[in-house]
Amino acid sequence: MPNASKPQSVSRERILEAASNRFIRSGYSGTTLGSIAAEIGITTPAIYWHFKSKEELFYAALEQVLISFVGYVRSSVDAKDPVSRLAQTVAAHVTWQLEQADIASAYAASVGMKPLLAGLGKEHQSKLSSIQREYMRELKATLAEGKRSGLLQYPDEGVAAYAIVTMCEYVHVWFNPGGLLTAEQAKGQMVRLALRSVGVEEGIAFEGFSGTGSL
Repeated sequence: MPNASKPQSVSRERILEAASNRFIRSGYSGTTLGSIAAEIGITTPAIYWHFKSKEELFYAALEQVLISFVGYVRSSVDAKDPVSRLAQTVAAHVTWQLEQADIASAYAASVGMKPLLAGLGKEHQSKLSSIQREYMRELKATLAEGKRSGLLQYPDEGVAAYAIVTMCEYVHVWFNPGGLLTAEQAKGQMVRLALRSVGVEEGIAFEGFSGTGSL
């Protein structure tokens, strides 16, 4: 670690915010600690009081995104039956992607984040992968409960879960805020597509993205 005899008055959170913005705009390889420091008016050595390296700073940014994403989805899901819980999960996933489009396009919060992990050390990869696996386990548990109760039908749990997550993950790529669909309409269509993909029959009522709905 470079010698920095006295830390400048800037918080870890402020450095992380500036770094995240830089990573979003320029990517990992296009971002230097010097550019992050310049953005918030500090010297590069001051960053080392909070982060040991650019990799550690990038890891912290990815971790923050993952925790924010998973926390948002969890706080949005409270239904008891598995069909409604799946609908709420998809709705929350899509909502986060649309409301955090810049972050989503840069990092991709679940399956899309995998290529970014390749540049991190094994310990950092393991920690981030653990958060991702927690999300997938919760989704698979919902699918499994639905299948046991006869409400959902699919041949393979893992394939079903990853298909749903991948569909949600890239909604920010095609959604146009000024296009024919509103965000709410896009979300509704995504929920219905996800439910149909796992065999939810026409006419089944569920609690979803705003109140109740049915296929």
